[in-house]
Amino acid sequence: MAKLTKAQREYHERLKDPRWQKKRLGVLERANWACEGCGTQEVNLQIHHGYYEREALPWEYSEEALYCLCDDCHERAEAARAAVYRELGKIAPWHHRHALAVLQELKVALIEYGEAAVAEGVAVERIT
Repeated sequence: MAKLTKAQREYHERLKDPRWQKKRLGVLERANWACEGCGTQEVNLQIHHGYYEREALPWEYSEEALYCLCDDCHERAEAARAAVYRELGKIAPWHHRHALAVLQELKVALIEYGEAAVAEGVAVERIT
């Protein structure tokens, strides 16, 4: 296993903080102690931060930004987030507001219509 950086060691120490443990327990309870990705209850569960903000401590995120995932789903989520960041990095900064608008519309569509419907091409009507 690779040696942890100073920042990684500090982050792991923060995860021992009672404020994080309380937040973590709330997410696990919300998810009924099951992976929110695949539904399993038979494996180790982790709390995934959907995003990170500079200087924010692990327990300072809203519960809507935290997900209960098994090890496999957590690994896939991390890989997917890295791919999203890479693609966003290929969009010129002056177009990021447009990318953000599209992502916000996608979030609404996923909530309203579900993943399968969005994958099949449910259109989100843009009102300008």
